[in-house]
Amino acid sequence: MRLGTAKLDGLAVAFSAICLVHCLMLPVAVTMMPVLGATLSHGAFHDLMLIVVLPTSLIAFGIGCHRHRSRGVAALGGLGLAMLIVAALAVDSVWGEHAERSITMVGGLVLAAAHILNFRLCRRADCPDHCH
Repeated sequence: MRLGTAKLDGLAVAFSAICLVHCLMLPVAVTMMPVLGATLSHGAFHDLMLIVVLPTSLIAFGIGCHRHRSRGVAALGGLGLAMLIVAALAVDSVWGEHAERSITMVGGLVLAAAHILNFRLCRRADCPDHCH
């Protein structure tokens, strides 16, 4: 497997994990912000993560799906990205913070699963049957 795709998928899984930890730790982080002097708001964090996660994921899925031809990976990755985008841009104002956090966590897990599947399919596509 080409090293670039493996690194992009690994990076994207790490970003998904960061999002998950952020969502789970938000109540603790909010109470600690004044003590730590932190100024990055919850909304700004989501915007920053989208700026990083979207291109990383799109490139990794584009390269990977070109290699292994699995539309399922693209669909699963698209679902995860769509959930993150909707959660960041619309859910809080419509259904509240709890719904936003829940959709973000599920979207991050779906996206991470898609990247892991993408990684495995790329490795399988680049390796003959006797390598498994």
